[in-house]
Amino acid sequence: MKRSISTRLACLAVTAALAAMASCSRNIIYSHYEAVSISGWANTDTLTFTTDSLDDSSGCQATLHVRYTDLYPYRQIALVVKQRVTPAGTSRTDTMTLELTDAEGHTNSQGSIHHDMAIDIPTLPMGKGDAMTVSVAHHMHQSLLPGITDVGIEVK
Repeated sequence: MKRSISTRLACLAVTAALAAMASCSRNIIYSHYEAVSISGWANTDTLTFTTDSLDDSSGCQATLHVRYTDLYPYRQIALVVKQRVTPAGTSRTDTMTLELTDAEGHTNSQGSIHHDMAIDIPTLPMGKGDAMTVSVAHHMHQSLLPGITDVGIEVK
């Protein structure tokens, strides 16, 4: 009887810990996608995302999502990601490269017709009351990129 009670308590503790971790990972405070023109994503089109002010001073992580179809002609995409935190006034610019397919042309993402590739953005520190603006533009030689359907930002 003792063994079954201690086993049950251990299982309960593990379940509680997993539930706590899952609830933290699902705490999405911002999620928004912008559609790209069906004719292609022009290198002059910058997509901008702005979060609301944070309710607390806990750290957060921003993730960039790119949705694309098999019409996208390259293995990777280079993006310029600019962040600005207000009212703190801090900013950062990164050039990020996403590997969309491997050498054989197999996608590295989820989806069968529309693919979704996600990458964490090196996020600036934010505090209570801060908001973040993220601007994304492609940095490819071809000025009009076919096959990109949406770009989004998710903040946890």
